[in-house]
Amino acid sequence: KILMLLILVACPFNNTIQSQSFNYSGPSTVTINYGDNSVQATFYFYYNLPPGLVVPKLGIELDGNLLAGAICQGGNPYLPSSYTFTLVPGNHTVKFTLASLGETEPCESSVINWQTSQQNVTAKFKVRTENIFTGGIVHVDNLTENKTAPFDRTSFTGDNFQIGAIDQTSGGYNWIWNTSGIYNSKWEKIRSGFNPTDYSYSRNSSYTVQSNDNNTRLRAGLRKILNNVTFQNSFVGIGNGGIIKVNGVQYNSPKIAAPVIEAPVTGLSSTTGAARTFYPPANTTYTASYSGKPLSSYLNVSIVSTLGQYVKFTWNDHPNTNVTQYQIWRKVKHNGIVGPPQLIATKNRGTTSYTDYDYIMTNGSGDLVWYDVRSYYSTENVYADPSWIVVYGELLPKSLDSTLTSGQPLEFSISSFPNPFNPSTKITYSIAKDADVTVKIYDMLGREVEELVNDTQPAGYYDVNFDAKNLSSGVYIYRITASSNGRILFTNAKQMLLMK
Repeated sequence: KILMLLILVACPFNNTIQSQSFNYSGPSTVTINYGDNSVQATFYFYYNLPPGLVVPKLGIELDGNLLAGAICQGGNPYLPSSYTFTLVPGNHTVKFTLASLGETEPCESSVINWQTSQQNVTAKFKVRTENIFTGGIVHVDNLTENKTAPFDRTSFTGDNFQIGAIDQTSGGYNWIWNTSGIYNSKWEKIRSGFNPTDYSYSRNSSYTVQSNDNNTRLRAGLRKILNNVTFQNSFVGIGNGGIIKVNGVQYNSPKIAAPVIEAPVTGLSSTTGAARTFYPPANTTYTASYSGKPLSSYLNVSIVSTLGQYVKFTWNDHPNTNVTQYQIWRKVKHNGIVGPPQLIATKNRGTTSYTDYDYIMTNGSGDLVWYDVRSYYSTENVYADPSWIVVYGELLPKSLDSTLTSGQPLEFSISSFPNPFNPSTKITYSIAKDADVTVKIYDMLGREVEELVNDTQPAGYYDVNFDAKNLSSGVYIYRITASSNGRILFTNAKQMLLMK
C-alpha cells in the first residue's frame, strides 16, 4: 500500500514536467531610421503553463547578457507577454529560457530549465544619397531609375551599390556635373559628426558600406550655372559708371558676367588695381565702392601779386559742383623752423582769389610762406590732400590799437608767429565788425594762463605779444571770442608750442 501511494503521487508530477513550453514571435531584421542611432525590436510570448510550477520565469538575454528574468532573484514569477530590445547597428543574438524552481536548496541547484530558444536579429541602417542643394533627383542602386533626393538606402556592412549624379534644374538654376577644371564637381562622404571628405570625382561611382556608416551622407557636388553675376563701380553722388575689369578683360561698368559656372570669378578695378576673387553663391551683384576726394590739380593755384604787394593768389572753381568750399591754409618757415599749418580762411564756391594781408611778397628775403587751397567735397564730407605753393614774404608789423585802412576786405581770423616760439610770440587777429573781443591763453588742462585782450574793438587787424618766460615748455592754446550784444560772432582756438 505504501508503494502504490508513491507511484500515484509521482505520476501527476511527471505529466506536469513534460507539458511546460512557450512560443514567441519577433523580427529577424530591423532597420534604424536615418538620423537615429538605434532601433527597437519587440518580441511577443505565448505560454503553455499548467498550475503547480514554483516561481516560473522567462529569462531574456541579448548577445550573452541577461537583461530580465533572473531565476534566483526575487520571489515572483516573470512571464512577460512581450519584451522590447534596443539594438544598435550590427548582428545580434536574442535568447529566451523558460525555467522554474524545484523544492530543494540552494536555488541554483533546484532550477528546472523547461525550454530554451534563440534567434539572430540583424539591425540595418540608412545611408543617405543627396545633392549639394536641397531636393532634386539622384541615381541609387542603378543608373537608370531616378530617386527623389535625399534618398535613404537601407544598408549593411559590406553592401555595394551604385550612385550617380544627374544634371537638373532646381531653385531657378541649372545644375551640372562640372569637369571644366575650375571648381570641379565631386562626390563627398559625410560621416555623422565629421567634416566632409572627398570620395569620387566621377559622375557615376559605386560605394561599399562600412560598419560605421550609420547616418552617412553621400553628396553629389553639382555646380549651378549663373546667368546674372554683375560687377560694377559705385561713386557716391555720381553713379555706377567708369571702367572695371572682369577676369582680366576691361569693360564699361556695370558688367554682367554671364553665363558662368558657379566658380571663382576675379573682379578688378582698373583705376585702383584692387583685385579680388569671388565665389558667387547665386545670381548677385558685386560693387567696388569708391571714396571720393577732390583733386587739387583742377584748381591751378597761382601767385598773382608782385614784389612789395600783399601776397595774393587765385584758383579755378573745381569742375565738380559738389565742391562747395575752399579752405585757405598757411605755414611759415621762420629762423629755420617750419611752423605747423594754420587754417586762415574758408571761402565758398564761386570765390577764386585770396589776399593775405599779413605778408608782403619779397624777393628772397624774409620768411618762406606756403599756401594751400583745399577743396571741400560736400557729398562725402572730405577735403583734398595738401598741395602747397611757396613764396618769400615778410610779416607786416601791427600794433594792438592800430586799424589798417587800406580798404582790404575784413574777416574773423587769428594766428600766431613764430610757432614754435621761445619765449614770446605775436598773436595776430582780425575783426570783421565791431565786437567785444577777448583773447586768452590756456594750458592743455584747460586752465586759464593769461588774458591778453578784453575790450570792445572796431573792425580791423590787431596783434598782441604773449611773453611766456615764466612758463614751462609745452603746448598752449590761444582762443579768441568776438561777440555783440551777447551773441557770439566768432570763436576759434589754436595750439602753439613753447620750446625752451
